[in-house]
Amino acid sequence: MRRSHPTIRTIARIGSVLLLGSALFGSGLLANATAQTSAQNSDDTASRLLDRAIAAGIEGLRAGVDNYPKHRECFSCHHQALPILVLRDASREDENRLMRIRDFTLRSFRVELDAMQAGEEVGGRGLTLGYGLWSLSLADSPREDTIDSMIENALRTQREDGRWRIHSHRPPAATSDAIATALVVHGLNHYRVNHPEADRILAALQKASSWLAVQPNPDSTEDACGLLWLENALRRSVKEASTAPIDANWLWNQQQSDGGWSQSPGRESDAYSTGMTLHVLSQYVQSQYSSDNDGRTASKIESWREDPRVQRGIAFLLQTQCSDGSWHVSSRVVPVQEYFDNGDPHETDQFISIMATAWATSALQRAVDASNRFPR
Repeated sequence: MRRSHPTIRTIARIGSVLLLGSALFGSGLLANATAQTSAQNSDDTASRLLDRAIAAGIEGLRAGVDNYPKHRECFSCHHQALPILVLRDASREDENRLMRIRDFTLRSFRVELDAMQAGEEVGGRGLTLGYGLWSLSLADSPREDTIDSMIENALRTQREDGRWRIHSHRPPAATSDAIATALVVHGLNHYRVNHPEADRILAALQKASSWLAVQPNPDSTEDACGLLWLENALRRSVKEASTAPIDANWLWNQQQSDGGWSQSPGRESDAYSTGMTLHVLSQYVQSQYSSDNDGRTASKIESWREDPRVQRGIAFLLQTQCSDGSWHVSSRVVPVQEYFDNGDPHETDQFISIMATAWATSALQRAVDASNRFPR
């Protein structure tokens, strides 16, 4: 699938940021590519850097996805859900890979069929269930018995206050009930159409909207992204949906001097938080104008890509990409599972790093062509 590039003006701006910043980095894909293309004009350099960075990120994700079922039989957000976000738009050769991820996900949840039908929470609670439903919706998996059981389980395990909860606090990827709720809502949105329990699903979505209405200001980038992501999802199905306690400006104000975002105040910027934030902000722009019929949606998407803050974020990602195409983020939690080497880079940091690689690659894809990546 051939990608359409941003406007020449956008590429030139990104290119100038990259060329000015590359001297700060002594290794990695950006430094090598910049050295090879320094004699070319900034438009061509930026285009080549984006294409090369996206391709390298995709290759790493493909390898991780292919290796994971050799070691584990359980669904994971890091090797199923987030890679789908990137690979579903990568190329035709990934169609079979997406089908394998879909089938693996269904097999994994099928093992818990009895527990789900009894209304018991799956391992990982709302976060795992949400990532599972989101993965299957991204892969356009048609409804079948396992998916219907997942939907029924979501309806039964929704908390009285309207949220779906996480299992434990394991930053950064498992810290936010807002993320878990947003993921479940996305899945329910996708499968509500023509579902025999559509009214019950809508009632659950309305309940989630009531929960969003009373949330306090977030204290982390993860939670902020979850709140805005949930607002975006609810707008697709709930009339007069509640708004998050913050807007996009709150997230923009968290951008650090290096162009990236950190997981929480006082921490350094990293690719996980930066990629996720750019993903959510791009959704937010589209959702604000989705009801327009006069062409403003397309112009607003283009304006988002030309925003200097977006370009600084993209530059940060390109500057911090490793020479193997991955992004390295250090794990902050004590392992709860026995370590195994999936063949991914960064050893004991491999799981959070492959999530970072997926978020970062998705953000770069949006810098190249945002038009077909909304509103997931």
